[in-house]
Amino acid sequence: MRLKIGIVILILFLSSFTLAGNPSPDYILDQKQESSSLEEGVHTRVWLAQSFIPSMTPLTKIEVKIDKPRLTNDPLVVSIRKELNGSDLTSFSIPGDDVPFFVFWVGFDIPDIEVNVGETYYI
Repeated sequence: MRLKIGIVILILFLSSFTLAGNPSPDYILDQKQESSSLEEGVHTRVWLAQSFIPSMTPLTKIEVKIDKPRLTNDPLVVSIRKELNGSDLTSFSIPGDDVPFFVFWVGFDIPDIEVNVGETYYI
């Protein structure tokens, strides 16, 4: 049986900033894509990528809207790269069992990643 997790390409890139006198970071939206007319089926060992150009740094959180139509224990893995075929600046995953069924946002609180504003990166 082939694993199929559909991904609706709706991704938020959030960067943090600290308000004066408030030690807890808040998040402000850097990137957002809401236009997608279909979802992409993801099968075992299939890689998808999307480029983005950050307007602020650091990146601190990523949210991906996915569709998981059936049971799987294969992990959902997300990476950030400077070059499409380059090494990961960071990579993180969650077990397939922790991904909710059907269409949900899955969030990744990531270690702060310093990026160069205006340059292309890949998720």
